[in-house]
Amino acid sequence: MRVQRFGDRLMVRLETGERVVERLVELLRHEDVGFANLSAAGALRWVTSSSRW
Repeated sequence: MRVQRFGDRLMVRLETGERVVERLVELLRHEDVGFANLSAAGALRWVTSSSRW
């Protein structure tokens, strides 16, 4: 995962094979983010539902 900060905004690039929800939740917790708005471009190979986060 690559992260760039622009003021109070973060731009995140996930690498192939990274688990999207797990990595984003990890980042949000690390940055102590209480609210987020997500927009994305790209594709996913598969999507599964999990309530672990």
